[in-house]
Amino acid sequence: MSSGPELAQDVEFRRTVLQRISRAPWCGALERFPRNEVAPIANSLVGKMEAKRIGSEAYNWLFDHPSLMDFPRLAERLRGWRRMNPFQVDELLHLLHSLAPEAVLLDVSADADLYAAPGPRSLKDVYATQAEAALQGLANRARLWPGRPGLSVVLLRILRALPRSASTGTYLLLGLRRVLEAVDPGMLPRDPAYCSELVWLLRQLVQRLAATPAVRPEWTQGMAFLNSWVERAETAVGASAARPAQSAPEPEPGRVTRRRGRK
Repeated sequence: MSSGPELAQDVEFRRTVLQRISRAPWCGALERFPRNEVAPIANSLVGKMEAKRIGSEAYNWLFDHPSLMDFPRLAERLRGWRRMNPFQVDELLHLLHSLAPEAVLLDVSADADLYAAPGPRSLKDVYATQAEAALQGLANRARLWPGRPGLSVVLLRILRALPRSASTGTYLLLGLRRVLEAVDPGMLPRDPAYCSELVWLLRQLVQRLAATPAVRPEWTQGMAFLNSWVERAETAVGASAARPAQSAPEPEPGRVTRRRGRK
């Protein structure tokens, strides 16, 4: 940024600088460069940060510039998640669940093994599975899912993976609350089979979370909200505590098939 005009006009030098910045932890430096110069580099490097922490510069820049995201390209890169570390997978998964078109997101969410894969773990953020990270992304569009069939399907696929998660921490509870609090239980999709399975899965999560000691002051309030929401949903859809007979089979146990939005 302090170089003379000769270096500033060196295309290869600028590209190298932008690539290094894009892979680095977030600091806001990409905002100093022209958007049309940053976009292709950020799209090519998001999900490739080597540091084991959440939030590269490319990730945060794209989160703030969704119109410049190459969603098909990012979804295609995510297909190679088995060759990535959990933090790299998390970047792509969270971006897509926060901002991608429904068609792209439906395609991504069809891979149940991806949701069951180990989530990122750092001193600040701990997700037992990538399903928890995906839930945080979907929470950024919580007001939309009941009226969007595609988003409703994605939510159900995420919830199917959560019961196998070893985590019962605050991030899971807060993510569930963000997804549900903008939706009245009486306004769920008009599909009895869908609503029955949705409420059954949520009841299983409530029971797991209830057995967890409170780890933050907001835990008690969050659990009270979740219990109340599920009870009202059960009344609204006439769901019983029994597992829905028509629910789709879940993946075999043991298989491995976010901020501004979450800082």
